[in-house]
Amino acid sequence: MRSRFLILASFSALVPLLFQNSRADWVALTGAAAIALLAAFALPVDAYLALAAMALLAVIAVLATAVQLDHAVAGFALLVTSGVAFPVEFSGVKGVMMSSSLPLAGFLCAAWLVRTVSAGSLAVLDRSRVVWAVVTFMAVMLVAFGTGQFPWFPSGGAPVPAQLVELGIMLISACLLLAVGHQVTSVRQLKVLTWLFVAAGVFACLVQMVPSLIMTVGPMTSRPSSIGSLFWTWLGAITFAQAIFNRRLAPAVRVFLLLVTAAVFYHGFFSARAWASGWVPLLAALAAILLVKLPRLSISAAVLAMPVFILLSSHVSSVWLAEEEYSLATRQEALRVLWTIIERSPVIGTGPANYYYYTENFPILGYYVRFFSHNNYEDLLIQAGVIGLLAFCWLAFEMLRMVARAYGRAPVGFPRAYVVGVFGGLTGSLVAGMLGDWIIPFYYNAGILGFRSSLLLWVFVGGVLALNRMQFNAPDVQAAAADQDFLAFESHPRAFR
Repeated sequence: MRSRFLILASFSALVPLLFQNSRADWVALTGAAAIALLAAFALPVDAYLALAAMALLAVIAVLATAVQLDHAVAGFALLVTSGVAFPVEFSGVKGVMMSSSLPLAGFLCAAWLVRTVSAGSLAVLDRSRVVWAVVTFMAVMLVAFGTGQFPWFPSGGAPVPAQLVELGIMLISACLLLAVGHQVTSVRQLKVLTWLFVAAGVFACLVQMVPSLIMTVGPMTSRPSSIGSLFWTWLGAITFAQAIFNRRLAPAVRVFLLLVTAAVFYHGFFSARAWASGWVPLLAALAAILLVKLPRLSISAAVLAMPVFILLSSHVSSVWLAEEEYSLATRQEALRVLWTIIERSPVIGTGPANYYYYTENFPILGYYVRFFSHNNYEDLLIQAGVIGLLAFCWLAFEMLRMVARAYGRAPVGFPRAYVVGVFGGLTGSLVAGMLGDWIIPFYYNAGILGFRSSLLLWVFVGGVLALNRMQFNAPDVQAAAADQDFLAFESHPRAFR
C-alpha cells in the first residue's frame, strides 16, 4: 500500500502542467493521469511497477532520441551517467532483469544511423582501420546468428528472443564506438562526457563502499551490485591518468582524483579482494598508465619484483585468491566440456547464447546442468567460432593501435591524459575478458544488467576515434601536412612522378 501511495504521489507533478498548456494538452494529461490512477488500483503492485518502468523507458528513449538529433553528446552523457549511477532496472518477462542502458544505447545508435543515412552523409564516415574492424566484427556476428538457427544438438539451442538479445548486445556495443566517434566533435564535449562519468562514478563508488549509504541511497541506484568489473577499471584508469598527465588541472583537483583512484584501489584489494575481477583488471590498467609515464622505472620495478612475487606466490594466492580456487577448478572443467561443443562448429560457432542450452548434454563434475564459460574469449569462440574470435582480436588490436597513434598527436593537457586513460582502461578491459563476460555480457550470466558497465569501454574508445578525427580534420593539421608535401615535392620531385 505504501508503494501505491508513492506512485500516486508522483503524478502530482502533472498538476502544474495543467495550468500552462492548451485545452487539448489539458485533456490529454488528464486522460493519462486517469489511466495511471486506474492502473494503480486495478493492477498488482509488481505488475504496475513493471508497467511504469517500461513507460519510463519509452519516455527516456523518445527524449534521448530527440536530444541526440540536436546535441549528440547529451545522449551519450545520459547513457553513461544513468548506467553508472541511476539505471532503470526492473524484472521483465520470466523474471529476466532488464535495464535502461541497453535499449537507450540502441536508440542512440539507431538515431545516429538514421540521421547519417537520411542526410546522405555516408561518405563522411571514417575510413580508418578500426572502423573496418568494427564493421567486420558486426558482420561476422550476424552470420553467426544465422548459423545459430541450425540445431547443432538434439536438445536445441536458446530461445530466439535470447539469441536476439545477445546479438543486440554484440552489435550495439560495436556500433556505440562508431556513434561516439562520429558525433563527438570537440574536446569540450569529450570533457563533459568524461567529468560527468567521474562525478557519477564517485557517487556510485561511495554508495558501494559506505554501508549506511547502501541502506539509504542504494535503492535509488537500482541494484548497486550490478555494477561490474569494467566500472572499477575505467573509473580508476580515467581518474589516475588525468591526475598524473593533466597538469593543467588545479593541484586540489589532481589530489582529489588521486584520492578517487586510491578509493577504487582500496575497494578492489581489500573490500572485494576475493573477487579477482575487481582488482586484477584495475591493476593491469594502472600498470599500463605507469608504463606510459615512467617506462624505464616501471619495467625495472617489474623485473625486480618478479622474484619476490614468485617467492610469495603461495601467500598471495592464499590471501587474495583463496576463494577463487574452486572457481578456477570449475572453469578448467567447463573448458573441457565446452571444447566438445566447439568441435561441432569450430569455424563460425553455434550462434549467440545457444551453447548455454547445449551444455546440459555433457556432464560437468558428474552433473548434467547448464553453465557458461565466465570468459569472453571462450564465449566468442563458442558462439562465433574461430572467425568470430579472430574478428574480435583484430578489433582489439586496431583499438590499441588507434590509441597508440592518438597519444603521439594529442595535445598536452586533457586530450593526452584522456588517451592515456583509455589505454589503461582498454588494457584492463582486455584482461577482464579472461575473468568474465565483462566486455560483451553473456545473456545468461552478466546479461542485460552487465551492459551498464561494459558500455564504458565502447564509449571511451569511441572518444579516441573522435579525437583522432578532430586532429586529422583540424585546419592547422591539414595545412601542416600540405606544407610537408610541398617541401617533399620540392626536394624530391621525381618521387611524385
